[in-house]
Amino acid sequence: MEPVFMILEQSAAVAACMAIDENIAVQDVEYEKLKKVLTDKGQVLKLKGTDGKLRAKSISYLIITRICT
Repeated sequence: MEPVFMILEQSAAVAACMAIDENIAVQDVEYEKLKKVLTDKGQVLKLKGTDGKLRAKSISYLIITRICT
């Protein structure tokens, strides 16, 4: 569970910083802008070639290596 919370915290922090910089509510941050910043920082939002149903065995290594590097 910790990797999930770490990813969530990174997303929330980035969204909060963007809201502060743009002087808007965090709910008004444009998703496409947030998505670009997160992917530029190396966060994986969707695995290529998946059907949208992620399995723990297929992503656990990916999540851990992204957080630890």
